[in-house]
Amino acid sequence: MKNLFSGKSFKILLGAISVLLILVIVTAGNSSFGTYIVNLFTMPMQKATVNAVDSAKDTQKSADELQEEVNSLEAENRKLRDMLVDYYDIKGQNEQLKKYYNLKEENPDYDILPATVIRRDPNENFYGFYIDKGTIDGVELHDPVVTENGLVGMVCEVDATTCKVRTILSPDIQVGVLNSRTSDSGIVTGSSKYSDDNLSLMTKIPAQHTMQEGDIIVTSGLGGIFPEKIRIGEIKEIKLDEYDSQPMAIIKPYENIQEVSLVAIITNYLGKGTISKSESSKESSKQESTASKQ
Repeated sequence: MKNLFSGKSFKILLGAISVLLILVIVTAGNSSFGTYIVNLFTMPMQKATVNAVDSAKDTQKSADELQEEVNSLEAENRKLRDMLVDYYDIKGQNEQLKKYYNLKEENPDYDILPATVIRRDPNENFYGFYIDKGTIDGVELHDPVVTENGLVGMVCEVDATTCKVRTILSPDIQVGVLNSRTSDSGIVTGSSKYSDDNLSLMTKIPAQHTMQEGDIIVTSGLGGIFPEKIRIGEIKEIKLDEYDSQPMAIIKPYENIQEVSLVAIITNYLGKGTISKSESSKESSKQESTASKQ
């Protein structure tokens, strides 16, 4: 028992009781001091509570305000999506233009309009197709259609926003051409016999030609429809026509016309619509010959 009253714990307890008694005696006669003591311990808690309530009030918003914010965010998202679509559209056009950079550099007089194949004609046996450019873009009937690999065909129908392309696989197209190595001339056209194999024919070849397999065939520029020196393809085979025994060549186009999806229209070039003097002379000679026979 003696050890209990002389222990350290007892002394601490006795000191705490003494302090409390003094506080009671003092505050009994001085209420303001008591209030001060109470506030000293309670004010921090009160401030924390008030701040928490104020913060909660600040974060509380009406349903209309929240809906307005949602609508604003949705509008912003739509704007960003539209910008992204425009970005990819411009990026695609730039990539297409890069493909025709060399063609434009070699022929600065060309006006080149990139276009996309939007559908193919199910009733078309020679792989004609429609593209997404029309008269409002400057497209005209008979404009040449190319890819970076070579000639594909020409515009055969056109409206305000689209046009149809007749390909060099069709018998309804005739392109004046030259052999780039020998300068032998001829006409490239399509054939129902070869179109499914993505092949064309070169006819009207001189009997004394010096062409051979592998030679490159390009446009001659005669007629004012196709510019000169546009690549078409290479000679796969040379043989005699089974009907008239005249020489003919099977041409393998450089472009896979059956699957092409991106093209370009040459809407203008130097000499467009102009018939050359040599061709005009030939035509005049034919007319004079016909007149003399009559």
